[in-house]
Amino acid sequence: MKDKQIHYYIAGEMGGHQMGGSDTATQISQWVAKHYTATTVDGFTVYDLTQQQVS
Repeated sequence: MKDKQIHYYIAGEMGGHQMGGSDTATQISQWVAKHYTATTVDGFTVYDLTQQQVS
């Protein structure tokens, strides 16, 4: 993200701890949700990582 090479993050259970994902994947998901605004696209939660929320 530092070099702005990742533009979108797509949230979902596949990478989460619920489906056998790692604790790291869960931590990343929680961090993204805390710092970026969610948008729903075709039923998927998507975060635009170029538009960080203002604290």
